[in-house]
Amino acid sequence: MTQRNFTFDDLRTILREAAGLEDEVLGDDALDAAFEDLGLESLALLETG
Repeated sequence: MTQRNFTFDDLRTILREAAGLEDEVLGDDALDAAFEDLGLESLALLETG
C-alpha cells in the first residue's frame, strides 16, 4: 500500500472548502500562523476535522 504525505496544499484545500477561507489568507506565511491569526475560531477547526 502506498502512503501519501499530507501537504500544506491539502490543508489549504480543506480550509477553503470547510471554513470558506479565501486564497489570499492561505499564503505560504499562513503555515506558521495560529487559527486565530487567520480569522478562524475553534468551530472552524472542528469543521475541518
